[in-house]
Amino acid sequence: MINAFQVGAFWDLAHLRWLDLSNNRIRAIEPRTFDGLTLQHLFVNGNRNVRLYTDSFVGLATTGLYLHDCSLRTINPESIVRLNFTLRYLWLNGNELERLDPRLKQLFEVLLHLRLGTNPLRCNCWAVWLKAFYDGSREMFKGAPPPTCLRPTSLKGRRFNNLTVHDLRCQVTIIPGGPE
Repeated sequence: MINAFQVGAFWDLAHLRWLDLSNNRIRAIEPRTFDGLTLQHLFVNGNRNVRLYTDSFVGLATTGLYLHDCSLRTINPESIVRLNFTLRYLWLNGNELERLDPRLKQLFEVLLHLRLGTNPLRCNCWAVWLKAFYDGSREMFKGAPPPTCLRPTSLKGRRFNNLTVHDLRCQVTIIPGGPE
């Protein structure tokens, strides 16, 4: 089992096309770990509680990035948008993502395949952009379970393919004694 590796550990592997680091015990992908690599696929899946930094993938060119089943709670858009010119396959399914930053849309738009299923998504007005994107890009999600809501309880278990944008709304909080 791999727990960690040095930054630059892969620098002399110029002809490497697939790198499979899946199902290890990697806790963090340090900034510039893959600097200089041009891969077809990078598998990091199955490394529970792995930490990604903003610069984890700086200097990497890859067509496929597989981060499923990594217990990720958030995805910093800056950490993967840098792959915008090469990335075509992104798997984020099976994580702990409740919300996705709308800035990810620019990356998602160039993908050929995206997996987001099996995440505990909070399906409120923060997810409207993602639902609209899903509706306009269903072919990109083909072959994988659609994103599914965990919250609010009224939408728990509902899949994006069975929802409308109007189902995703925010609750207005009324403060007792506030202005009317």
